[in-house]
Amino acid sequence: MVFEERMKNVIYDEIIKILPILIAGFVLFYWNLGSTPINVWDESLYANIAQDMISYSNWLVPYSSYPAGGGTYGPFFEKFPLLYWLEALSFVTLGQSEFAARFHSATFGILSAVVIYYFGCRLFSRRAGFISAISFLTIPYIYAGKNAARQGSLETGMLFFGLCFIYFTYMYSKNGNFRWGVGWAIAAGLVVMSKGMAGGIFLIIVLPIVFTNLRKFIKPRSIGFASITCFLSLPWPLLMYKKYPNLFVNHIVRVTFERRQHYSCEP
Repeated sequence: MVFEERMKNVIYDEIIKILPILIAGFVLFYWNLGSTPINVWDESLYANIAQDMISYSNWLVPYSSYPAGGGTYGPFFEKFPLLYWLEALSFVTLGQSEFAARFHSATFGILSAVVIYYFGCRLFSRRAGFISAISFLTIPYIYAGKNAARQGSLETGMLFFGLCFIYFTYMYSKNGNFRWGVGWAIAAGLVVMSKGMAGGIFLIIVLPIVFTNLRKFIKPRSIGFASITCFLSLPWPLLMYKKYPNLFVNHIVRVTFERRQHYSCEP
């Protein structure tokens, strides 16, 4: 009973600490979230994929007529499916509407601010964490930019899992606590399942943390952590490769790198 009471007090105290951030996030991201129609290309693409998952009861393979698939309706593998699943789940629970299409993106935007708050607290102070979180919520691009939190995008979902990955990796590097190791392993798997190869940017970010604390990361338990990541991130792409080998490679590898090359060549 003493332990349970102590845990309740800890949870209550933490909720009080982040309550202003949650309120600000709710007002900025949920208020009138469904008031405008879906008319942005990416937002409409993801919403249609999620709707088709429900309509055809096929949650495993995303389908689209996006030109990368040849302009005809077929499997769409440019992005991994986790955030499509969450958007489809929003449609199932909230109904098919503009609000439901954007709910997951807005929610991840708010949760990202919470992670930033805790990161700021660990690195500097509670005040620094609070200012950082509020600053993040009010960045124009995060609030209302293309693929921002108030659009039904995939970016804020990947950002949230990526921030968790960085935070858990940092915490593990400080004390080697098992729970932080499990945390970064799960977060890494979810990053990959959010946007595939694009999630590699977060691995680059944590490399300095890993190399400066290498002894903590080369322990035998790290094999178990890596196994968790593989368990979460490998079954779906391996299954899709087995079922659609040429199309899967075309979307994940060729289209991805051609797009990066296109952007790098722009003036």
